[in-house]
Amino acid sequence: MMKCGLPGCRQNAKIRGWCDKHREQIDSGEPVYYAVSKPASETCRIPGCDRPTASKELCRPHYKRSRKGRLQIDMPIGVKTVTVGCKVDGCERAHLAKGYCGTHYNYLMKYGKPTTPNPPRRKVFVCTIPDCAEPHSALGFCVKHYRKATRPAIRSSNSNRRARVKLSDPFERKCSVWAREDMKDEPCWYCGAFIPGGMHVDHAIPLAKGGTENWTNLVHACAPCNLRKNAKTEREFFALLESERLASNT
Repeated sequence: MMKCGLPGCRQNAKIRGWCDKHREQIDSGEPVYYAVSKPASETCRIPGCDRPTASKELCRPHYKRSRKGRLQIDMPIGVKTVTVGCKVDGCERAHLAKGYCGTHYNYLMKYGKPTTPNPPRRKVFVCTIPDCAEPHSALGFCVKHYRKATRPAIRSSNSNRRARVKLSDPFERKCSVWAREDMKDEPCWYCGAFIPGGMHVDHAIPLAKGGTENWTNLVHACAPCNLRKNAKTEREFFALLESERLASNT
């Protein structure tokens, strides 16, 4: 490919026989200086390296080393480099960048000083039970004592729920099973929508408010309505839907 028309310029010619740099100078009327080319026989300044120079009196491999800043430039290519330690006194970690190891280099970039200590950590609270040094989990207790403190309430809640779900009459239990099967294809009791694969069996009066598993207390509801209803009764949820409908019309 043809080179630039300016003597001593090694760039490829683009337009009118000039490279981009000298063409812009000529078009703008700036003075154009002749480039001074280095002799082709000039070699790398690193002892023992006979490669031609690429930039800053270094060959291409040694110039890449100088740009990275991690390896010793004076070592010839092919010779294993010597591991350099961190510049911080007392640190025996290997050199990573700018003469520092990874930890002190991160301190230098973040705090401006390579010897900045670790930032203060968050205070760890311990269990409030005497003679217990375990870390705090919830309500001032560690995991072990938190479970002991809440176990009676959990057992009471579970037993009450099982008592409400359990039906004394076997026939009523069968009726509940039949009701669940019959309402599989019915739309949502609250909004009238039907979502394939997204329908739930809901309790009109929630179990948390004294409802039972009797078939008269079961309705078919879509997943969005059932999740929004939460522990509300059927009447409370219908009132909420009605208020939203009136608000949207105004």
